[in-house]
Amino acid sequence: MDREMKMSGSDPWELIWGQPYIDSGRLCSAIEQELSQNIPPDTRTRLLIKNAMEALQSYFGTQRFEEWLEQSPAGATIKVIMTENLGEPGFHRWKIILG
Repeated sequence: MDREMKMSGSDPWELIWGQPYIDSGRLCSAIEQELSQNIPPDTRTRLLIKNAMEALQSYFGTQRFEEWLEQSPAGATIKVIMTENLGEPGFHRWKIILG
């Protein structure tokens, strides 16, 4: 796994709130941590996750993103969320940066 994908996570909402740039590794970890809880994410959090995954896929490229998704403990859940119709992107102005 790449260095930026190994960094410890935090709450995904804390990572994005008021931030023009988001570290890719911290975002990956935060999403995995969020989905490891036994509480299903609400619709707004699912939209955040879906938009985050679209941004990460664009940043990493399809092959690297798919490789990360396959090894991620949250990969199956992320795949489901990515297929959901959650409306218009709510978090579409992110810039993903290397950690």
